[in-house]
Amino acid sequence: MAKKKLKENKALLERGKKSRAGMLLSSYLRAIAQEKTETLIVNGPNGKPLPPRLVSKAEMLARSIWAQALDIDPLTDGRLRLEYSKLVLDRIDGKAGADVDDAERKRLSPADRMSEMNKERMNRIAKEAEEKG
Repeated sequence: MAKKKLKENKALLERGKKSRAGMLLSSYLRAIAQEKTETLIVNGPNGKPLPPRLVSKAEMLARSIWAQALDIDPLTDGRLRLEYSKLVLDRIDGKAGADVDDAERKRLSPADRMSEMNKERMNRIAKEAEEKG
């Protein structure tokens, strides 16, 4: 008996490559975020600067977001300040990733993507059967 050669589903392979690349990038970003390379200078309660200390890139980024939420002039750019404030509050409340734009809402769910792939597969099988018969 001859072995039936399995055809590669290019859509699945491409999706898998993108997924693995995204996971790899995320792991590198997490590792870089933990590096303690940033110098933080903070004023003490009496107004004198405290000795500088090293903090992680993630902490500096979080401090930068806080500064943006607090320091933007609400009269000139209230929308930007509101967005930074919402980001901080959502993260504090545990609503990470709650800000989804319209493009994300329109994306197909995994079930819909599988249905679409199965429809393509069935059409391909039907076309092959039609060509043979």
